[in-house]
Amino acid sequence: MKNDILGVCPINITEFYAGLPHTARKDWDEFFETLMYWEVSQKAARMAGIFRNEFGRQGTSITTTDALVAAVAQEQNATVVTSNVSDYPMPKLRILSPRKKR
Repeated sequence: MKNDILGVCPINITEFYAGLPHTARKDWDEFFETLMYWEVSQKAARMAGIFRNEFGRQGTSITTTDALVAAVAQEQNATVVTSNVSDYPMPKLRILSPRKKR
């Protein structure tokens, strides 16, 4: 993990700032500027729609935001870091939970 890169996509930033107090924005602005930034490509958008369609037909509801995060991570060959592991049922997606005991 020494050479791993920490990155975010627009959805990660949007969700984070939605719960951030105004007084903390400047510090977090500076932090996010240090991270790799991955756009949501057309390919990722299509994959997110496919995730929602396929899992929905199996009875598993996935939000658009979670589907987009998963699709961007898959496209970038990245690991999703989340405490909400159950939100990402995609079998090929790598997940790391900071709350899971090793």
